[in-house]
Amino acid sequence: GVFGTSMRVASGDRVLQMHKVADWASHGKSPVLLDTPTRSFVQPRVRNDGTLASVVFVNASIGETWPVKMRLRGVPPGVDKAVWSSFDAEDVVLDVTREGDDAVVTLPRVPGWNGGYVFFPESHRNGRARGAGREDSPARQPCRLKPNLSTNDYRLSTTH
Repeated sequence: GVFGTSMRVASGDRVLQMHKVADWASHGKSPVLLDTPTRSFVQPRVRNDGTLASVVFVNASIGETWPVKMRLRGVPPGVDKAVWSSFDAEDVVLDVTREGDDAVVTLPRVPGWNGGYVFFPESHRNGRARGAGREDSPARQPCRLKPNLSTNDYRLSTTH
């Protein structure tokens, strides 16, 4: 087949190849593409309006990953911050850069058999991740999410 005789143990390069084939088969509409070879699973969550809500990333190896570059589609224009919420560490604010229509984020190193998810707080309401772009909140600074239960809303806070 296209991916060889066995997919039981897929290398990082093979995972990257599978993402590229899936993107080709979808005519460039895959919501997530990996630019870094890594043995991993990714699962995007796309809203009904086509915007990307979040992406789960799981490192499927016993070793730590290098920083992982992901191309994201469906991120509204103007969103320049995302949050990496690790399974076992504090949330981290990430810069979102643009390469054409794709939004690009780079995840920090992820320990073996660990992961987290990337999301864009409130981007579906106003096209920008409020709270993450303040001058006193540089990218990759640890932060917390504070829920506002009356509005079912979350805001980033860098104060602990």
